Amino acid sequence: MKSFILILLLLPVVAFSQEVVLKRDSVAFKKANKLIIENSGSAKENFALLQATFLTNGYSIRRTHDSFVIRTVDSLKESGTVSFYLTGHARDKEIELTGQVSTVASTAVLTAASDVFTYDISNTDGAVQKKAFASLHDIAKQLKGKIMYLRVKTQGLRNRGTI
Repeated sequence: MKSFILILLLLPVVAFSQEVVLKRDSVAFKKANKLIIENSGSAKENFALLQATFLTNGYSIRRTHDSFVIRTVDSLKESGTVSFYLTGHARDKEIELTGQVSTVASTAVLTAASDVFTYDISNTDGAVQKKAFASLHDIAKQLKGKIMYLRVKTQGLRNRGTI
């Protein structure tokens, strides 16, 4: 009975936070924000490969609470206001790469108040976005598999790229 009630309580959260693929291609395109590397490895093998690739490229990493998920520690600090991190999900026969850029902006005129704005890394024209996407793409190329570029949008309770 308790598990039934728990399922009923969590159902709206799952139902309202779905990822919608807007575009998928084997060639990089503007606004791509997720890379899938298709290969023949198991989740365990892909996890080890992803971890080794991040470390070889000088990233500090940390595992998340999910198994087979690795996240880098903030990278590319520019004047103390911009940073990004990469996230890799290892699965059977694929590795998924995404990331986010964080910027600190002053939000008050007479005080030192500031807010942090976080956006998904995507293949766009901004200088920071270009550097972050290039880092994501470099990692993908080293993972040796077929790279698929996706434009995804998460619909639901959490709106990305907003305050």
